[in-house]
Amino acid sequence: MSNTKKNDFIGEADLMRMAAIFLLCCSLFFLYKGWNKMTKYVSPDSKYKDPVNAYVGGDAYNYIINGAYSTGFFVLSMGNMITASVLYAGSEILRKQHTEEPKLETAATKPVVEKPQPAAAVSAPAAKEEPAEEKKAE
Repeated sequence: MSNTKKNDFIGEADLMRMAAIFLLCCSLFFLYKGWNKMTKYVSPDSKYKDPVNAYVGGDAYNYIINGAYSTGFFVLSMGNMITASVLYAGSEILRKQHTEEPKLETAATKPVVEKPQPAAAVSAPAAKEEPAEEKKAE
């Protein structure tokens, strides 16, 4: 493998890592927006404060609307977090595959493989030997 090919894969891994970092930042932003919609609410009927996250006159309707908004932001946040995790893991796999040097096999690292016995030697029944006294008589 040439060096240019190896560098191309490292560039792709870096690009995937940068995309993962960007998506992680987006995930944190959406998490903040969802938390803000869920917890920050000032009623539009308040005389002393400006309304915050208020859309209609009734409190119940505003809570329902803010709940839907925060759920949407949380789903966006988790989607970006999962995508960032997959991209980061993929970049690490690419980097590891294309930066390892090929290993040379030596006698010490080569696996020992036993040669199989021929089928005839294994399956043939052992021959019976005659007693030694009978052999001498003949």
